[in-house]
Amino acid sequence: MQIYGENSYQPDEDKNKDKLRYKLTTLNCIILFLVGFLGIEVISFLVNLILIYTPIWEVTEEGVSSVSNTFYVNFFTYIIITPIMVWLLWYFDKDGFKRNLKNFGDGHIWLSGLIFFFILYIASTIYYYLEYYIKLASNITTSTNGNQSTIQALLLAFPIPMLFETCILAPITEEIAYRQGLFECIRRKSRFWAYFAVCLVFGLIHVSSSLLSFIGQSGITSSMIWSEILAFPTYAIGGGVLARCYEKNNSVSASIITHMIVNFVSCISIFITVSAASSSSSGLIASWISQI
Repeated sequence: MQIYGENSYQPDEDKNKDKLRYKLTTLNCIILFLVGFLGIEVISFLVNLILIYTPIWEVTEEGVSSVSNTFYVNFFTYIIITPIMVWLLWYFDKDGFKRNLKNFGDGHIWLSGLIFFFILYIASTIYYYLEYYIKLASNITTSTNGNQSTIQALLLAFPIPMLFETCILAPITEEIAYRQGLFECIRRKSRFWAYFAVCLVFGLIHVSSSLLSFIGQSGITSSMIWSEILAFPTYAIGGGVLARCYEKNNSVSASIITHMIVNFVSCISIFITVSAASSSSSGLIASWISQI
């Protein structure tokens, strides 16, 4: 095993990768993560306040339609946060930003994105069956977790803007925040803890909202709680595969492409499932991979 030190030999290819990788400072990476992670929470809170006190939205006898409310909050949150994240990436590393833009026109990057998509497909399929049999053996009746159920409802109600949000805006924002930000920051100290952290955080952000919403609610069953817990590995796997895609290509554009493909295929599978006559034959199509 070659150990790199000040006087040790390091291949030119690795040296070049390090130069590109460290263009962003560790502080820059921390800021990208915090703005992406906390920014979404703050902006969604403010958008929700505006929504509550603005009388132009869809209103029912019970108040603002919950589906419409959720859509507007999520859509406008990503409309606001995505340009901020892109601007920060450009501001911190203009050369790297240009390089990432060029990568979107590189066939090798797209091929790598497809390869990692299929890796995620295989891993997700294996875990899908494991989760299915665990639920079957444990008599857990809730089929999908809250995040996935909400996305499905929003896609059916607002297909075009939701496709734009889930397949364009969300991948850009989340990859800059969690791969270019969180993963890259910790990776400079430890690859193991970088993968551990990005899998843990990426899994938690997709299930924590539903779990927290259960607090104080009546009618919450153990099946609903366990459905969220069992969904965690799905998103953790996604976070890990996307991190490896980012690391392998030394480019956030590669993981963005993989993320976009995953979410696009998931959206299409939902539309196919709804239009299919037999739910038994289409159930797997919508469930083999969750949107990340």
